Amino acid sequence: MNCSNPLGSSRRAKAGVPRHVRTTINYYRDPGDGTEHAPSIAGKRSTFNQPSIDLNTTITDITGSEHKYTLDSHGFQLCSHVSQEKTFDSEERIKQVYYTEVQQLVLKMSATIWTGASRLHIFDHTIRRPNPVASHSDEERRQ
Repeated sequence: MNCSNPLGSSRRAKAGVPRHVRTTINYYRDPGDGTEHAPSIAGKRSTFNQPSIDLNTTITDITGSEHKYTLDSHGFQLCSHVSQEKTFDSEERIKQVYYTEVQQLVLKMSATIWTGASRLHIFDHTIRRPNPVASHSDEERRQ
């Protein structure tokens, strides 16, 4: 694990030029009438019909300058870690192997440079992969 040079500074886009991407991000827009925001639930198309506001933004390519982005300065920090879990196809193995690795990584970083947390609880995960027996609709193909 390495957080001083998290992904290796040699990983730079073409000739050292960052690849920033201009895009639109959709955010929930509070209608201002006191109604509660309905949660978005995967597989329930009706829950995705929420008022939104579209904001144009630039996604910054930080390749080669990862060390400049810290939890304190940007709200996230990259760390390099090679997991023992390679296939992510077994719920039990993910919970036994990957959860343990993530807990150890976060607690180690928290004790040294992050929040100082003394405990961590992973409560959920989602494995995203196509459903091989689903029809062609996007809703059915997601698991």
